[in-house]
Amino acid sequence: MRIKCRNKILPLDDVCVMGIINVTPDSFSDGGKYKTNNDVLLEVEKMVKRGVDIVDIGAESTRPGFTQISENEEIDRLSDIITDIVNKFDVIVSVDTYKYNVAKYALECGCHIINDVTGLHSSPDIATIVRQYSAGIILMFNNSVASRNTISTSDIINIAKKYIDESLKIAHNAKIEDDSIIIDPGIGFGTTREQDIALMKNSKSMITQNKYPLLVGCSRKRTIEYLVDRQCHPLERDFGSIAASLACATNGFNIIRIHNVEGMIDAIKCFRPLAN
Repeated sequence: MRIKCRNKILPLDDVCVMGIINVTPDSFSDGGKYKTNNDVLLEVEKMVKRGVDIVDIGAESTRPGFTQISENEEIDRLSDIITDIVNKFDVIVSVDTYKYNVAKYALECGCHIINDVTGLHSSPDIATIVRQYSAGIILMFNNSVASRNTISTSDIINIAKKYIDESLKIAHNAKIEDDSIIIDPGIGFGTTREQDIALMKNSKSMITQNKYPLLVGCSRKRTIEYLVDRQCHPLERDFGSIAASLACATNGFNIIRIHNVEGMIDAIKCFRPLAN
């Protein structure tokens, strides 16, 4: 299995690591960390040296209770960053957005993947621009969009499957090829902690014929606090995030979206030879 995204190929023979870069003042764990574009480039350089496969840039926080910003503000936060990363580093660049004009700008600047936290439900036209650039697309299940009603844990996989099937229909109608599509079960997006655990354990059943690779993004989320059974600041959740992500890898996830790239890559290197 592999992912094609513009001029890049991402082999999925082994678990891949996606490093998180939030150029936001209000992200739940690292808002305001990067004051300048140079700060971002230094962090990306560290990630690339450690062996990261994808760098995911987010310019609007989607934490619980987030305040939506305009497309222009989101584009302004991304200004020059994407181009600088693409020009300086041999790494796949993903941009986390669900807005058409932001996605268009990101692709014009050279990004390789659009990471849509609404799975094309908010802006179906993103699929057209993704196809135009032969880019990759991450389709995420978002229970905040899918349902305003309480859903039992036992029903969450079926709800997620229906949601992703609709996302895939939008992508296929735009002629996006299957080997450019990644599925994300949307940990923490309108879900309970028990539902998050069910999604991490059973997401393979969301995908017909196991046709698409899975991405997990549980890093520093409240699910980790729930699993470690103690109150802790998001920055104290890295050990739990790494452990949970490794468990997801054994459950069939192909890509791990993580804040602590160095720790995650070390954990994978230790885990791989001992697990077989």
